[in-house]
This record gives sequence, structure tokens and C-alpha cells, in this order.
Amino acid sequence: MSVLKPYAPNSSEPVLDVAEVVALEKRIESAGTPLLELMRRAGRSVSEWTVGQLQPNQSTVVLCGSGNNGGDGWVIADDLVRQGYPVALVTPCPAAELLAEPARTAAIEVGALGKYRPITEHGHCEPDPQPVTPLIMAEPRHCGPDPQSFALPVIGKTGYPALQSGTPVLGGASSNNTTLDILVNPDTDQLVRLLDSAVFVVDAILGTGFNGSELREPYAAWVNAVNAARGRHAGLTVVAVDVPSGLSAQTGKAATPTIMADATITMLALKPGLLGKEGQQHCGKLMLARIAEPN
Repeated sequence: MSVLKPYAPNSSEPVLDVAEVVALEKRIESAGTPLLELMRRAGRSVSEWTVGQLQPNQSTVVLCGSGNNGGDGWVIADDLVRQGYPVALVTPCPAAELLAEPARTAAIEVGALGKYRPITEHGHCEPDPQPVTPLIMAEPRHCGPDPQSFALPVIGKTGYPALQSGTPVLGGASSNNTTLDILVNPDTDQLVRLLDSAVFVVDAILGTGFNGSELREPYAAWVNAVNAARGRHAGLTVVAVDVPSGLSAQTGKAATPTIMADATITMLALKPGLLGKEGQQHCGKLMLARIAEPN
């Protein structure tokens, strides 16, 4: 279990530039800890904290980007499901189409290649769906670490996005046969319904490598939907993985749009962009997860 340390303004914790964190990860890997293991530790540090906030049967939506921040999200979703919590994971493309490593490996380990099924008008997965036409992408394409856009899925004539249901395998099946529902690139209305049915949202869309003024689609729509849901529902908690999506972990400048998180769990070391005025506004409660000891 990783130890989370809340940030305090008078903290003596070192603050590392993003490039220094990347170099630190490489040193940790060279010393014998694979990046996939770091990803698992990062994800579990978030899931452990999340479980402490959830009540039984409360649902979580995990938003995963196509890079390694998204890989953390797949681990988080798996860990929550194994502990019996219902989870819907939103991804721009199926796990097998991810290009970033170790995110692709982590996603496939979670059991991403399962059955497709639609969601109901209330944002829940159909319990006993009829056979559904397999996922058809509008055009063949890969889901790279920083895509410009994504093709929308088409499912027969239902108009619903594809859901995958797979048995999580990172740490074994859940204690109550809970399965992970995976929603591939939903439209805005479908995402809104999903968020309105959730108690927790995990932002694992963009990580410390982001540094821009505007988010591309579909991520801009995802972030706007999360911020709007947070405004509608006082009980909805948003936790960001490493950095709120849209915030530069280096400069602290917030893009349009940027996640408004209630809590942010950052990995290995504090980053300068999290500590400025905009950073603090978007991070909420900031915590440091020591997933490896810096050398």
C-alpha cells in the first residue's frame, strides 16, 4: 500500500520539473522496477484512496486517455471492480488499439477484449443484453498517445456506443462477480447520463506531458461534461491522477477546458504547475503518492 502525503504550503517535499520526473522514472526503471510496475502502483494508490471514500455499491466513472495517464486509469478501474465496486471506464478506443506503453499492456491485462453491450437511457449497462452488432469504426485508425480526433463507433441501428465487459485479471476476479463495463468513445449525451449515475469520477485523461492552450476532442467534451456534472451534483467527487487534465504540470497554466478536481494524487514528486494559483484552484486537495523512493 502506498502512503499518501497531503501537500502543505510549508512542505519540505522536493518539487521536480516534469523533465526531472521523466529522468527519475528512467533511473527507477534502470534500477530494476519496470514502468508497468510503477503504473500499477500509481493506479492502486488512487484506488486505495477512492475506496476509502466510497460506500458499498456506489459507482465510479473512470475516464482514460490514450497515453500512460490513461493506463493508470485502467489499473484503477480493475482494482475497484475486484473490490466489488461498479465501474464504467470511458476510453477513446479499445485497448488493443492503444499505442502507448505500458498503457496498452495494462489495458489488455484488465480484460478489455470482452462483449459489447449498450447502455440504458439511465446510464447503466443492460444486465442481459440481446446480441449486438460488433463495434464498427468509421475508418481504421490507431489510438496514439496524442490523437487529433477519434472516429465514433457505430453499433447496428441502436445508436448506442459500444461497451465491453471483461473479467479483470490484474489481481483476480472480484469477490462478487462484478464486471468492468467499458464505454468506447460515447457521445456527449451518453456520457452525461453515465456521469449523472455516478458518485465518483476518476480523471485519467491527460498527464504531465500535456502543455497546451486547448484540449482536442473528444477530451474537451469529456472535461466539459465532468465539470458540468460536478456543478449539478454536490455529492459527485472528482479525483485527478497525477494532474488535472488540461493543467500544465510544468507551468501551471490551465487550458480550455481544464478539469476542476476535488482531489489530485500526484506520483513520485510534486510538480511546479500544481502549486501555483491556477494549479491549486484545479487540483483541490493535493496529495503525493510515493510509489518509489527517489534516488
